[in-house]
Amino acid sequence: MSDACPISVFARLFLAPLCPSVRAAFRLSFRISAIGIENLPNGAFILASNHRSYLDPPVIASVLPRRVFFIAKEELFRGAFGKVLPHLGALPIRRGGADIKALQRALELLKGGCAIAIFPEGTRANKGFLEPKPGVGLLAIKSLAPVLPVCIKGTEAVLPRGSKFPVPKARIYVKIGKPMSFQGLEEPEVYKQVARDVMDAIVGLCNELD
Repeated sequence: MSDACPISVFARLFLAPLCPSVRAAFRLSFRISAIGIENLPNGAFILASNHRSYLDPPVIASVLPRRVFFIAKEELFRGAFGKVLPHLGALPIRRGGADIKALQRALELLKGGCAIAIFPEGTRANKGFLEPKPGVGLLAIKSLAPVLPVCIKGTEAVLPRGSKFPVPKARIYVKIGKPMSFQGLEEPEVYKQVARDVMDAIVGLCNELD
């Protein structure tokens, strides 16, 4: 891991040793199947996924063989659980406008060889897919890192909106597509189009799971 991929003392001493067994138990408990792990590139990349449930981030983390930093809404960083999130690799972002500070931090991590996960829709969709925000396009063009489209299916049944506790009544599938490159494009006019292209790839992966 690059020096630019930080890990807190608490995470290194207490969380990291538990990660392999916790990930394995999580995958088994929620019957998670991953397809396309071989598509993960070396070095920095931006993982972009659809978003239906609060269960999506841990599901993604459970199937990846390396640490990923998740961009998450700042409201989640309140209370006791919120204090743990930074140790788990979560990066707070303010919704409702361009959070320059958060995007700059994500770019620093990408340029340091780290992996960033982002939900282009910006929030959980009740059904179908939402119009993507331009943030994923900005990160892709400014960092020159490949974008890895991912579809998650089943988390909306296990932990739907409004539910407090997950009920593993359905299998969960994670399908990882091939990396997408957006190098050589002009900025910032194409941020939205890049975001739409990424979202189209995510929708395509989800259609393959139907």
